[in-house]
Amino acid sequence: MTEYGGYLFFVDERERALLMDEHIERYDTFTDTISAPDWRIRAAEIFLLSLAWGEIHYAALVRRGARVATQKYGIRFTNLVEFTPPIPLDEIQKRLDPRIEHHFIRASSGLGSRVPPKTWQGLWEAIKEIRPRSARDLDRLEQLRQPQRVLARMGIEIVAQERDATNLALRIAGFDHLEILKWQLPEQGLAPFLQGLQGVNLREDPMIAHDAQVFGDWTVFEKHQVGSAVFYKDRERLTIMNVNRTKVETTLGVDLLYFHHRYQSYVMVQYKRMQREDDKLGYRPIDEPYKDELQRMQEFERILSKSIGHQELILDGYRLFPGFFYFKLCPADVLDPTSPEMIKGMYIPLDYWEMLIESPDITGRRGGKCITYDNVGRYFNNTLFIGLMQSGWIGSRWYDTAVISEVIRAAIAGDRSLILAAKRPVIPEEPVLQGKLP
Repeated sequence: MTEYGGYLFFVDERERALLMDEHIERYDTFTDTISAPDWRIRAAEIFLLSLAWGEIHYAALVRRGARVATQKYGIRFTNLVEFTPPIPLDEIQKRLDPRIEHHFIRASSGLGSRVPPKTWQGLWEAIKEIRPRSARDLDRLEQLRQPQRVLARMGIEIVAQERDATNLALRIAGFDHLEILKWQLPEQGLAPFLQGLQGVNLREDPMIAHDAQVFGDWTVFEKHQVGSAVFYKDRERLTIMNVNRTKVETTLGVDLLYFHHRYQSYVMVQYKRMQREDDKLGYRPIDEPYKDELQRMQEFERILSKSIGHQELILDGYRLFPGFFYFKLCPADVLDPTSPEMIKGMYIPLDYWEMLIESPDITGRRGGKCITYDNVGRYFNNTLFIGLMQSGWIGSRWYDTAVISEVIRAAIAGDRSLILAAKRPVIPEEPVLQGKLP
């Protein structure tokens, strides 16, 4: 950390400080603005936050957002480490140059600059000495600030896709996607993404089994369930489960299976990696699992299509497209794990995919096929896909637990990580809320 200097941030308005403290307590995050010309683009920074002069209350990871005024940018504080009690500034000054106060950025003006590296290093070490119980959390912040350390770990591509699938499920459900920022980096190796979420409501197995009934027979994937979490908003809840029979490092890919309770609709998204070739990103449908996966998708679609005519004629049952399967083609470059953003990519429905594979537009001079942004023709981006799913315009028009169970079996057998997400209303009197099955 000898070459790095972070920021000191002082909230110099009492009402503003109280509001920030309330947001931190309720949401574990808050936003503000800053003018910092030396902030590196797309870099996460570490802030020491003071909500009352003379004390340091938190350390946090901070990301810069869009410009909100001339030379001012929005910033978001996440991964907050609270110092209890707050650290008196004079205790730090005993160990450092008293002029450290000169480096504080006043929140009311947003003006200030980075603390010089040597001063920051001394400040960081002093805080660890004063609050040794916080040292581990502070080290974690430093790791998250340097995503290259995380990106070098085996299996990070799968964890990034699991993170994206969780992010997608939260957004489709209309829940706060910033919940994913509660993820904590394992000390060694990697684990399924849901295992690293902190501060969310983890479910007991009987409760998970209750919410998982919309996906068919719970015993099909119970023994392979590796992580789960539940999120609440108003009178609705979103239950997310991760099913995987292999280690993260040996997992072949990620699928998201999402159930929308209102529209009784399922969608499955299968992630595929795009590689960079001659300054272009493209996916070649030649990887070993691809042919088997495509064949299974087509077979399931045929089974589903036989029952479409039996669907009850209700308004919520209408679909622009009743297909069940989508590919999401993503760049192989892994997204910074500290970012709340989704992986950019192309969502392609199965029937359009089948046309695409047969089209000469994706065939090169030597007969090879490669799907790129230039030749795909049309696709859904994140915003469009999420909007269509939220409104029930796409997805299956009916559900059959036997078929869904077979989809799950096939995904697990193919050594894929399967993210199951179900949004449903909360019924106060339902037994599951007391931890009992009906």
